[in-house]
Amino acid sequence: GNQPLSPRGFNGGGQVGFNLQSGHWVFGVEADFGSMHIKDDFSSTATYPCCAPTNFTVTQTVKTNYLITARPRLGIASGPVMVYGTGGVAITSLDYAEDFIDTFAAAHESAATSSMLTGWTAGGGVEFKIGGSGHWSVKAEYLFADFGTGVKTTSTNLTAFPPTRIPFPTNIFTHQADLTAHLFRSGLNFRF
Repeated sequence: GNQPLSPRGFNGGGQVGFNLQSGHWVFGVEADFGSMHIKDDFSSTATYPCCAPTNFTVTQTVKTNYLITARPRLGIASGPVMVYGTGGVAITSLDYAEDFIDTFAAAHESAATSSMLTGWTAGGGVEFKIGGSGHWSVKAEYLFADFGTGVKTTSTNLTAFPPTRIPFPTNIFTHQADLTAHLFRSGLNFRF
């Protein structure tokens, strides 16, 4: 069944971009690369309906290591303040692992997979010019990223009944992990 994993962590890195201003309108493109170390694991236990009080436990773990985005942005500037919207492509890695055990037959099954995922991201922010030269600014930004169906894998490595550890290769376990992220970011920018 579904398990509610809610990974949290840190995202930080660097960004390059180009902006063109016409009147109050600002048109630009940005690309960034950074570490995105978010991780969560969740374990749930349920009683077998047929055979109480025996039960089974499923433990799942997800984690990411980096985030890359490439996005156009459109903003409106008034004095030292610009408010903007942005959206584009996002790329990350997703590592997934699962472990199943039970107390009925000391059963055990596990699966793991890792994939690079491509999805989309959209959001907005506000940027403030600082200092007298106009080259420096600070910004705060929110991005939502969605990586679609995420990763999928199957396993047929179920074993049970120790000490013999009888294999059950016809028992197919299917696993899937989806990833969406809410990113709150801030930074210091330098403009040429």
